[in-house]
Amino acid sequence: MKRIFLSVIFMTIFASFLGNLSAISEDGQNTQITKYYGNMINETISKCHSKAQLKESKSVHLQSCAALKLKKANFLTKNKEMLIKEMVKRDIDTKQYKIEYFLNKKFFEYSNIAKSGTIKGNTL
Repeated sequence: MKRIFLSVIFMTIFASFLGNLSAISEDGQNTQITKYYGNMINETISKCHSKAQLKESKSVHLQSCAALKLKKANFLTKNKEMLIKEMVKRDIDTKQYKIEYFLNKKFFEYSNIAKSGTIKGNTL
């Protein structure tokens, strides 16, 4: 009887330890993914800034591409924290193409809102 009682106590303690360990693991994983998303956004901002150098080009098309990349870099810089939180919330995968798709989608949603001057019926 005493053995069974000690076994039950030991298993209860062990189970509670595993539960706490998984919660710690999730927090650590969440921090790692947040850093990863932040690094990916920083990399995208850097690429946008390098492409923005084309604004001095003689080509009108390249100048417009540079202006768009500069707007995108500004958008990503201003909204970095919000974008990271939403990426974590939506559980965006760590694949580069999925992150780029998400960032592009958010930027063009923002661009269309800025062009129209309204957000759900409210003027900007």
